[in-house]
This record gives sequence, structure tokens and C-alpha cells, in this order.
Amino acid sequence: MLAASACAGDSDELFSPLGPLPPEGAPDMLEIAPPTMTVADPTQPGAPGSTSGELGPMGALPVDPATSSPRAEEAPSVAPPAAPQPVVDVNPARVCPAVEQPLLLDFALVNGGPSQALFGDFSLQLSGGTFVYPASTGGVVGVVGDGAGDAGAPITPITLGLSSDVTAGDWRVSGRVVEAAGFGVFFNCQLLDASRFSGLAFRVRGQVGLGDASVGDVTVGNLIRLRVRTAGNDPSREWFLATGGGAPATFGRCTPELSQYDGTCDPANADVVVTPEGSDVVVRFADLARGRPEAAVNPAEITQIEWQLPPFDVIDAGAFASYDVDLHIDDIRFVE
Repeated sequence: MLAASACAGDSDELFSPLGPLPPEGAPDMLEIAPPTMTVADPTQPGAPGSTSGELGPMGALPVDPATSSPRAEEAPSVAPPAAPQPVVDVNPARVCPAVEQPLLLDFALVNGGPSQALFGDFSLQLSGGTFVYPASTGGVVGVVGDGAGDAGAPITPITLGLSSDVTAGDWRVSGRVVEAAGFGVFFNCQLLDASRFSGLAFRVRGQVGLGDASVGDVTVGNLIRLRVRTAGNDPSREWFLATGGGAPATFGRCTPELSQYDGTCDPANADVVVTPEGSDVVVRFADLARGRPEAAVNPAEITQIEWQLPPFDVIDAGAFASYDVDLHIDDIRFVE
């Protein structure tokens, strides 16, 4: 009974509703509606599954309607490698140092071996040397005067090409000519400004063994042809590259029609008479002509100096008229 009495006063507290009391006037039996489940409309912003919004802790987050959420399949792809850039051609041609002294070669020193003379220091000074073409290989291809027709005729070996000798104080060029041949002076640079000079000079003696041979109306017997190459008449580097002819260092501007040697690009030239006694020859730049495409010489753009031997296509009785040559050249210089 004590327990019952003790609990009697607490009955209101023990059995009081868990929630707030209904307001006054409400029915004794308050009907509490069961919780309802709302199916989200996916077309409404912020609804689960909607693509027009995203849910955050407090509901839908504002999203720019023009921006959609990235999907895995829409992830930006790796950019393709950039296209290779075209290779820019770099021409190694260089301008020559200024001409400090008119004399190029007097052959007083043997400084390039017995067959070649050099000048300059190949660094800061104008430099270069001699060359011949085609150079003799020394091989004997036949003999002259072998006794077939004249008893006791001397026997002389025939070697093709040109030999060069600078050991005797001058430049001796000799040999048997059966093809295009000549000799000259090269520079270790590609553009020489000699415009302060009026021409070239050199000493020459010897013989060109064609006698009175001629090509057309031109007697070629004892002539050599001085040719001064210039940039305007030299084949261009672009032409060499386009035709697979290599990539020479050159300032040339001429475009050959067919080949490098078709005559389209030809240096201005002048013929020089050779005598056994020798003479000092002066050729003014103004005397050089017949160049192509530029007929005259531009002395500010000299690239090479050379002497061409008479044409090898002189024909005698249907055969090539090969011939011997024996020349001595000295004191190659510019003149004012």
C-alpha cells in the first residue's frame, strides 16, 4: 500500500504525454496523421536525381543553369601533341674579311704542300688557296709515239687530269685534257668585296697544245679563259636544296634551268692569250662579259677566281681532240 500511495501522486507525471499538450479546445483524441513519404519530382530543381541542381546540407545549392555537372565520360581529353614546326634552313655562308693587301699569291713559300699554295691565316684574314680540276690520279692510260707509225718516236706516258706543282717559285699546271678542266683560287668565305679594285692581274707563260684548233669561228689554240664567279651568277642554295644537290654554303641567287652546268648560271669571263715567253696580264672587271644571268661582274660579290682551259669537245675526224697543257702562273693580285 505504501508503494501505491507513493506512486499515487506521481501518476500525472509518469503518464504525461511525451509531446506537448494539445491546445485548449482540441478533441480529447487528437488524430495524428502518419508521416507521409513524398516522391521527389526529378524535374524540380534540387530534387534527388535532378540534373539542374545539387543537394547540400541545407537543401539544393544554387547552380548556374547554363553549367552542367561534369561527368566521367565528359572529362577533358589530353590535348594532342603540337604539330612539328618546319625546320628553318640556316645558311652557313659568310662574308669575307676585307682585302688588306692586293697580292694574293706569289708562290714564294711552299705552305700547303708541294701541290697547293695557301694564303691568309684562315681565321681573321682573307684566306684561301689553289685548286685544279680534274686532278690527275697519276694513272697511265696510254702512250704517245709508241713506234706504231714512226720508228724511233719517243714514248710518252699519257696521264689524264691536271697536276699542280708549287715548289719552283711559281704555279705549274700541266697534264692531259680530255674533259672540262681548269684551275683557280678559292676563298674560305663565300662573298668577297673587291669593289675598291679595278681588276685582276697575273703572269702566265707556257702552251696549250691545241695549235690552231677552233670551235666554230673561234680559235682556241693558245687561249685560256679567266672567269670571275659572283653571287648573282652562282646557283642558289634554295635550288640545291630543292633538287637534292646538297646544301652548300653560298650566297648564290641564280636558278639553273636544267642543271648546275647547263650554262644558265655562268660567270662573266674574258679570254687571255698564252705565249711561251710569258707576259703580265691585266684584266679589268669592266672587260669581263658574257655572264649569265648577269652579264657583267659585280666586284662587291666575288665568290671565286678561275681559269678555264679550252673546250674539250673539239672534234677532229670524229674523235675527241685531247691535248697537253703546260702552264706557269705567278703573282696573282688585285689591281687598282
